[in-house]
Amino acid sequence: MGVLATTLFTSSCHHEPTAPALRALLLTDQASYAATLSGTGAAAYFQFTVIARYTNLGDAPIYLEHCGGSVQPLVGVQPIGDNGVPVGSTDQVASACSGGGPIAVEVGAVRTDTLILAAPSPLPANVRLFYLASICVYSRVMGTCAPWLPESDRVSNIVQVRAAP
Repeated sequence: MGVLATTLFTSSCHHEPTAPALRALLLTDQASYAATLSGTGAAAYFQFTVIARYTNLGDAPIYLEHCGGSVQPLVGVQPIGDNGVPVGSTDQVASACSGGGPIAVEVGAVRTDTLILAAPSPLPANVRLFYLASICVYSRVMGTCAPWLPESDRVSNIVQVRAAP
């Protein structure tokens, strides 16, 4: 009887481990931004500044890619088409950097970054920001974390960028 009771007790306490619940939110400080002209001639471009807040609402750390010496995550600007559909991919950010491990955003943490970004062309344009965020299965060969979280957990609200008067 003792063996049966022990078996029943341990069987009822056994459970399968579950995957972490990953949920995050990337929000901008404004719905519209005025981009200012920077540089001259062929090197001129419009830039705008965004305060972005990334909140880890899940139950596991989330990791953001960044350039080696930078304290800010890599961020992409994705245009939104006239039909409201995003144009292009949120899997890559154009950058020429390497090195450094990812930035951890712990459970319940809110990370705030002031980002100076190049504006898309032509203006005005609707865009959303995105981070390269993952649960970080870090690859030393690739020097990156992967796979990326679903877009819903690493893209921002849609904002308008227009040329400053």
